[in-house]
Amino acid sequence: MKANAREGTPVHAPVDSIRNVLGLLLAGFVGTLNLVGLNSGELTTVLRNETGLANLLALVFLVALITAVVSVLVPRTQRLKRHQAGGIVLLALAASPLLTIVAVTIPGGTRWWTRGGALGVSVLLAVGGALLLLGRIGRPGGRAVSWQSVLLACAAILTFTASYAAVRLETKSQLDTTRPQLSATLTTDGKLGRISMTVSAARLSEGEKVGVLVRGLPRAAARKCNRSGAECAVDACPKGTRKCDHLVSGALEPDSAGLIDKQVITAVFELSRVS
Repeated sequence: MKANAREGTPVHAPVDSIRNVLGLLLAGFVGTLNLVGLNSGELTTVLRNETGLANLLALVFLVALITAVVSVLVPRTQRLKRHQAGGIVLLALAASPLLTIVAVTIPGGTRWWTRGGALGVSVLLAVGGALLLLGRIGRPGGRAVSWQSVLLACAAILTFTASYAAVRLETKSQLDTTRPQLSATLTTDGKLGRISMTVSAARLSEGEKVGVLVRGLPRAAARKCNRSGAECAVDACPKGTRKCDHLVSGALEPDSAGLIDKQVITAVFELSRVS
């Protein structure tokens, strides 16, 4: 900061202005990540499972930061026509639904009409922005707008886009990695066998259930196999489902938090029937 020799009022240096703008954008982006509770473990999961989308999100945020820096460095006397400023802002707005709702699809949450509507809005905004920028629509006259205001508006739009895309990407990664865990033990007692299965699942959406179906391959079918037992069992049940004995089936519902915590399913069967 330096003082104005004539008026004695403080004047901020460009470096201070850049620091303030970047600090504001970074605080908004990091605050969004903290709001959704994204920790280091989940961050590595997102980067491992959604590398392409994570790179796209980082690129959008980098463009937002560069735009904010350029807005400070551009002299205030640099202006452009109002319709051109509107065209640039519309083009920035067109990227928001395209990079969030269309690019980051949440399994079971993003309907086809939602993606179609978002894509249509992006196309309309892009076409309108291009026509304004080329002067095909709108009045060419009017009051000029400073480049600083336009660039700051674009930086804010891109930061919001990156933040919302990060929220959707974290949600998508959670749903993609939500797979039920199953462990089973088999015990025998004379002619009877007992199979016990422990099922666990987390972050299930409303209406989702975990279905369990256990079939046993009959000994008669197993004797016809010339390969290993595992390969034979995989091939035999799909081709002749009726030949496989039904041992147990059912559906497990999660609690209000979407959690199935080590629920146990037990079935008793005759060993002479299955291999």
